[in-house]
Amino acid sequence: LNFHRIVYVSGTVGVSLFFVLSGFLLFFQLYKDKQPLSWPRIKEYTKKRLLRILPLYYFSIIFIVLIFRFDILSLEGGIKTILYNFIFLRDFHPDVATKITINPVYWSLIIEMHFYFILPVFYFIFYKYRSIGWFFALALLGVAYRLLVINIFPNPSMQLLRLTPANVDFFAFGMLGAYLYVQ
Repeated sequence: LNFHRIVYVSGTVGVSLFFVLSGFLLFFQLYKDKQPLSWPRIKEYTKKRLLRILPLYYFSIIFIVLIFRFDILSLEGGIKTILYNFIFLRDFHPDVATKITINPVYWSLIIEMHFYFILPVFYFIFYKYRSIGWFFALALLGVAYRLLVINIFPNPSMQLLRLTPANVDFFAFGMLGAYLYVQ
């Protein structure tokens, strides 16, 4: 197997490094005091993440649809496509591999938003059991997903490799780095 396809198949090296950095910074923010998650911490974390992404993301979707992709409004399933992108569920649309994208670069932002919501759950499990094995389990999930897609589909659509499961290992390595840094 080609090592490059296994590691970098879901995007460029720059996006992969961004995911590693994001995993490091966000996990570090939660773990630096080695405290469990409380509802006030979860609310503050969620508020910060949503305010950072949603206003510009929603504005850009509306802008792109009205200025560059007005045709999507008249296409069969066009409104559904907009909705799936609006609520970050593009990965769950049945046509994800073909025609769901409003703007091709949104795939990485949608994965980042999924990570924002996965992180508190992961942190809760990690904090409860305090095992670095959880980082490796998450990393293995990403690599296993890419291997599965590459081996099942001879020429997989890049969209299938730009889904959240294909990128969780990058976040896991960043979180592992934050954990080791705090230790």
